[in-house]
Amino acid sequence: MQRERQRAAWWMLLSVSLASTMVASERSPAEAIRGVWQVDKKSMMQDSPEYKKASAEQKKQMELALFLAPDVTLEIRADSITFTAVGDPPEAKSYTVKSVKGAVVTVKTTDKEMSVEEMKFELVTPKLLRVLNGDDTLFLMATRSE
Repeated sequence: MQRERQRAAWWMLLSVSLASTMVASERSPAEAIRGVWQVDKKSMMQDSPEYKKASAEQKKQMELALFLAPDVTLEIRADSITFTAVGDPPEAKSYTVKSVKGAVVTVKTTDKEMSVEEMKFELVTPKLLRVLNGDDTLFLMATRSE
């Protein structure tokens, strides 16, 4: 009897999980990237070619610099992107979607000085965002804030 209840509970949990996945997948990637993201400084550093090539002493120095670097959040709205580093004023840019290919959203950003830049947002998982410069080099990695 208890085993049947556990099985029923498991199936219910599975169906709820599948339903939420289907609802999430109905959103376009351009909509799915919207939200507040916390920049993952440690992952960015560890994934960088410079860190991978660094000596043990250089890695220690990079880790200390990372510890001293301010936390950064990224907020993506329907038409704007705001970078906020602790202690600094927010930096806002407007954007337009240039293209969507799979999970990669390419945007054209414009800041208040009218400087134009291309960026790519790749939703790796619903909670992990990779941001690339126009030349496909890693700009930052971020996790979705709850």
